[in-house]
Amino acid sequence: MADVKISALGAIASVAGEDLVAIVDDPSGTPASRKATIDQIKTYIGGITTSSTDTFTNKSISLTTNTITGTSLELKTAISDETGSGALVFATSPTLVTPALGTPASGVATNITGLPLAGLVATTVSRALVSTAGGVISPATTTSAEIGYVNGVTSAIQTQMDLKSPLASPTFTGTVVLPNVPAIVTTQLDLKSTLASPTFTGTVVLPNVPAIVTTQLDLKSTLASPTFTGTVTTASLDVAGNNIDNIQNLVHDISVTTTALDFSADQLQTYGITSNITLTTANRAVGKSKTIRFNADASVRTITCPSEWHWFGTPPTSNVITMTASKMCIITMTCFGSPETDVMASFVLEE
Repeated sequence: MADVKISALGAIASVAGEDLVAIVDDPSGTPASRKATIDQIKTYIGGITTSSTDTFTNKSISLTTNTITGTSLELKTAISDETGSGALVFATSPTLVTPALGTPASGVATNITGLPLAGLVATTVSRALVSTAGGVISPATTTSAEIGYVNGVTSAIQTQMDLKSPLASPTFTGTVVLPNVPAIVTTQLDLKSTLASPTFTGTVVLPNVPAIVTTQLDLKSTLASPTFTGTVTTASLDVAGNNIDNIQNLVHDISVTTTALDFSADQLQTYGITSNITLTTANRAVGKSKTIRFNADASVRTITCPSEWHWFGTPPTSNVITMTASKMCIITMTCFGSPETDVMASFVLEE
């Protein structure tokens, strides 16, 4: 048979026990080319035992057609980076004995029994449960009995309580209906006056009025057509559209204003100008008016008025009044409505 390279040989269809393979005998000693049958190789492989020291490197063993015998402990001994002990664990329905699971990334805790879940602590008996800021469930001060008190409540309790009157000194509104009041009581009540704003008929007689009370009453004015003496001081007076007759002098208070003219402030006001100013207004209302005296310093000054004002007489140029140094200017304003456009104004400069 001529020499032929192995790579030039044709592929065999199937291997039989008597087929030959080339073997190098004693490769680490005195190597020699030999032949062996497939049966011889099978016999050799079958003789490998657990005590054999042959090393398989980068070999695959099919577990479908081969069986590896041994225990989980033997496998654990052969592996150097294992954790835990006991039997091998597979994914479906394993039984774990005192495992340390760490912090799972996810999971469903249904059907877990035994010790409390992480985050639960032993709690007080018969208490409602709340979660703390850290997400830990802990007992509240509310008892289970107190929880039972609100059973059946269908709306806000505080709202219902706000609609009830206290037992002590209640204040009622509307018509108060008392159940089962006898007719005689109703008749007697009809003969009584109300405590608030009572209306009497005939002559009202007060029994046993002390002399000191009579003296004090004599010093009071009547409500109808009173006559006063001396200086009469009143608060804000509203005569409801009626006339005030026979006034000798109507004296106004005078105060200092700012550039923000307030129609609720004094009607007469003054302002010392030390720079060019711009006026604004507030609290405008029908019938309110103001008269302001402006005093300029030793420089020529300007007063810029709101562009919405209507002017009577000679209007200022572009709503700007120019004052001569050390002179005065009087501006009078009257509101015929609340908008700025309802302010009627006029001004006069000191010669």
